Amino acid sequence: MIMRHTQYAMKKQKVWLLFLIPVIIPLVVTIMTRNKSCSSQVEVYIGVQPAGVQSWKASLQRLSQEVQRCPRAEKIIVRYKVPLGPGVLAHAASSFRRSTRTTIYYRQEHQIRADRYSEGSNFVFTKVTDSAINSVAAQNGSFDDLVKLGCEDNSP
Repeated sequence: MIMRHTQYAMKKQKVWLLFLIPVIIPLVVTIMTRNKSCSSQVEVYIGVQPAGVQSWKASLQRLSQEVQRCPRAEKIIVRYKVPLGPGVLAHAASSFRRSTRTTIYYRQEHQIRADRYSEGSNFVFTKVTDSAINSVAAQNGSFDDLVKLGCEDNSP
């Protein structure tokens, strides 16, 4: 009787293990690798964005997501392209550096005749915090809205 009860208990344990192992192993792997994808520098590409303020808003939205996803990353860069004209795209980026509390929006404009890149727009904001980026993104704001939260516009 005791032997049967022991065998039954062991079978029951095996059945539970067979159901739990496929759930537990991926869960443990996910937990262990969650923050590993965030290195000291995170760089993402969000594709072609509409020109003007809409591209700033899109980049700030993604910057906010990455700030929240990677709380230990020192530098976060969001790269994208902006149309300048028919068939002409400018490379653009928004970045946030935690140690200096600096956010930069930068765009390179394509010179069609010389077929080279030259500096285009460049905005620099200092005294920027994670919460300022998240707040502006939550309100679907743009870089100019950072100033309303105490950040300083030090654009050249």
